[in-house]
Amino acid sequence: TIPIKSELYYTVPLNIEISWSLNVAGIAYYLQKSGNNTNNGKMRLANLLLLLLILGMISNSLAKVCKVNNGTQEIRVCCPGYDRVKNRCIPICPLGCLNGRCTKPNVCECNKGYKKHNDHRCVPICDNCTNGNCIGPNNCKCITDYVQNGSGDCVPVCNLDCKNGECIAPNKCRCPEGYRANENGGCDPICSSGCSNGRCVSP
Repeated sequence: TIPIKSELYYTVPLNIEISWSLNVAGIAYYLQKSGNNTNNGKMRLANLLLLLLILGMISNSLAKVCKVNNGTQEIRVCCPGYDRVKNRCIPICPLGCLNGRCTKPNVCECNKGYKKHNDHRCVPICDNCTNGNCIGPNNCKCITDYVQNGSGDCVPVCNLDCKNGECIAPNKCRCPEGYRANENGGCDPICSSGCSNGRCVSP
């Protein structure tokens, strides 16, 4: 009778280390071996850089691959936290990555013009959006009863005439010194010495 082996599963991340920095002396030696022909040396250097690029791509694709022993043979699968998509292992962010991209398991990197709100959501950045909602990078939408002025700021709206005054809040007019509020919502000048048989046009 042949004893039946119980299957044992385990994962071991592959240790793949590819150096991106070449020794300067090594490069000099490589170019020297290529001969005195300048074009030949440039071609060999271009081939060397291409080789490094290919090795980097291979390293990036294999860095998320793990070895699995199923008791009979060793196979390669995506490491925990990664999913296989079109023969590539890509990181998983279970809660999503709004306005960003998932760069590592549960790690969200925001797109340009956005900042972190929480671990799975990025919100747009507006340089100035007081009294408004930032709906996109530097795109501010004013709240109710506010409108954008020429500078892009959200300023309050006074439906009543705020003549000679300053609209400081929706339908709230503030009169400057020497003026007082009238029944129309504006500001009338005050003539402290009186204005008999005339009309006060300024303090």
